[in-house]
Amino acid sequence: MTNAFEKWMSDKFDDESLYAVANLSAPVSFPHIFNSHKTTELYEKYKKEIWETLCDDAASCRMNIVKMISNFEGAGGVTGVTQFENLLVWYAAERFAYKTRDDND
Repeated sequence: MTNAFEKWMSDKFDDESLYAVANLSAPVSFPHIFNSHKTTELYEKYKKEIWETLCDDAASCRMNIVKMISNFEGAGGVTGVTQFENLLVWYAAERFAYKTRDDND
């Protein structure tokens, strides 16, 4: 079942754009989520789903969720709440883009 964040992604971006995100990373590829003001809005709206996905992914990798997040590209530069929320939105966006790319290949 598609969650609301995935539906938002599908509504905003075509498959070509999602493919670019999967290959280039969310901050570079997505003008809709590059601006920290927009990403914090998305985080507030979809944080429950983002955290559920994080927990599921950490459990499937048998990894502590904090350890998993600390391994994300860009995690080392997080110095505040806004940057942390951006990181998690980018994670969710890239994860959905990878899933879409793999489903279409």
